[in-house]
Amino acid sequence: MPSNNRIHIVNPEPTIEEMIDRIAEERTAQFASELDTARVMWQNYPALVEAPDFPQELLGPLRSFHEEPGESTISDDCMKPGFRAKVRAAAIKYLRGRRRSAA
Repeated sequence: MPSNNRIHIVNPEPTIEEMIDRIAEERTAQFASELDTARVMWQNYPALVEAPDFPQELLGPLRSFHEEPGESTISDDCMKPGFRAKVRAAAIKYLRGRRRSAA
């Protein structure tokens, strides 16, 4: 006799704190990765890192990525005061938008 049993898995909506923790962890991990890269670059190429001007022989390759020296950015918001408060506000706004669209 065929069974008509179905399992319905519901993914509960994350809590604000869970969202904040996920975002904070992700951004902190990204910053840690960038810091690790910077430290390795400085350890392996201190003269290039500390040079007052960008090395001329690397300008072409950098520009091939459509960047100019000094245009690169790092995501360091996780190190700034008020980071979790900003993430909390964004998480609340996101969840409110989801609830409105689900209604």
